[in-house]
Amino acid sequence: MREGPRSRRSSSRLPVGTVLLGWGVDVVDVVRALGWRADIQSTEQLDGGVVGDVALLTWSDGSRCVSKSIPDGDADILATEAEGLQALRLTATVRVPRVLHVSERLLVLEALHPYRETTEFWAGLGRDLAALHMRSV
Repeated sequence: MREGPRSRRSSSRLPVGTVLLGWGVDVVDVVRALGWRADIQSTEQLDGGVVGDVALLTWSDGSRCVSKSIPDGDADILATEAEGLQALRLTATVRVPRVLHVSERLLVLEALHPYRETTEFWAGLGRDLAALHMRSV
């Protein structure tokens, strides 16, 4: 079986086997979709999902990914989001997560480690966004 993305951080929030997201996508569904091993240590609901529910999955070795699910009826929305993320990623200007899996109801992304919000961070982000706006995709 393939392994999930590598990471140094883990957390314990919800027990494995609980429904991961509000649209009935379970941890096991995510693991099966990716063909990854099933030793998920924890799931954590994340803020920021506008059209779907978002969660962080952490494996026992610290590997992590972000899962987003949506209800039936919005078949193209996650594919469109995945295409947009790939286009942004190809600019090599701002940090964008890799798309690991996309289907009609499920989008799985590389989990990025957050930056510390310092003066240097904000200055760098400003430069990166300016570079992004100067590129065409």
